[in-house]
Amino acid sequence: MEPSPSQTQSPTPKSGVLVALDELDKWVSVKVHEIGRRIPRSTLRALEHSGDGRFCIPITAAIWVTPVLFKFPELRSFLLNLFVAFMFDLVFIGTLKSIIRRPRPVYNKGMYVFVSVDHWSFPSGHASRALMVAAFFWFYEPMWGVLCTEHLVPTAKPYLDQLYPGSGMVLSSLKALVAPAALYLLSMWAVATASSRVLLGRHYVMDVMAGSAIGLLEASFLHSFLHISPSVSQSLHSWLLAKLGIPNLQ
Repeated sequence: MEPSPSQTQSPTPKSGVLVALDELDKWVSVKVHEIGRRIPRSTLRALEHSGDGRFCIPITAAIWVTPVLFKFPELRSFLLNLFVAFMFDLVFIGTLKSIIRRPRPVYNKGMYVFVSVDHWSFPSGHASRALMVAAFFWFYEPMWGVLCTEHLVPTAKPYLDQLYPGSGMVLSSLKALVAPAALYLLSMWAVATASSRVLLGRHYVMDVMAGSAIGLLEASFLHSFLHISPSVSQSLHSWLLAKLGIPNLQ
């Protein structure tokens, strides 16, 4: 039996526009990577590790579990929502990578592959994770303002006055600016972490742009439609502590 035309047909080649975009992306990425060679590799690796899910996810879960946050149910809810977002991002980005299967740059050296989908480049998981985290923190801006002005600054003031007399008073006068300043610094970290993926040679520019956009969309979607309330978070936390046999301080 002769094979059907569909069986003998070769894979559909990329269109001219896609090929041109791919070549442009690779050319720009090489130029950015050359700039990255002038930056201490330890700095770029530090950014890489700071956005690594192997650290972000367990640290977030561990802080959520700890009983010392019993006075801050909103903060505990934030951590649980962030943990769910991490898991959602992990599955979604991994699925896209396994479907699209774009190889990483040939000049990508010294990278440890934790799971098989990490062999693929599009989209960037570090970029999606970093931008998602920054967006999540901004969504909770009112909470950070309250924590800074009513808890963090009053707690830190006497210690600062002991070290540097008068500095606590200055901090108190600027306490309304602490949370916004921290959020802007976090946003700068997110952009730097995403950019480091191209500077290190781990990804192409389009990988990072797509990952960044996905991270922002994930944060918006989860915060709008799958938000876990403080009461639900507290209930889950109490149930888990009971299962683990850990005293509940609330």
